[in-house]
Amino acid sequence: MGQPLNFSVLGVGAAFVDLEKAEACGFSDCDMNSDLLPARLRRRMSFATRLALSAGERACLDAGVALDSLPSVFASIAGEVKITDILCRAIAEQNLPVSPTQFHNSVHNTAAGYWSIATKNKHESQAIGAGENTL
Repeated sequence: MGQPLNFSVLGVGAAFVDLEKAEACGFSDCDMNSDLLPARLRRRMSFATRLALSAGERACLDAGVALDSLPSVFASIAGEVKITDILCRAIAEQNLPVSPTQFHNSVHNTAAGYWSIATKNKHESQAIGAGENTL
């Protein structure tokens, strides 16, 4: 057995598509559009990645730490499943070539990659997934 991993939750962040639902859950000021993401990057990334990065930004702000100061872990049950579905349908329908941007955004560590780009964070980053046991 390995040594136990000790960690602390320094801040919490959430991002919502539906702000009425956010407020009903006790969250405010948590829409998915963040100043962290330049419009050029925001247009390229998936909905899921925009949510993840907006929540990550809010967690750092809540913790009072700089966005580029910590290692990061992004957890997802299924990764970029919507983008992967779009690509698989395009291939099945022989709608080729597939979009290079969608292909680029189909990997499990998409959010981690965009986080390092947007924040200029050079620390370690990890993307994990374990189905329904992810969190």
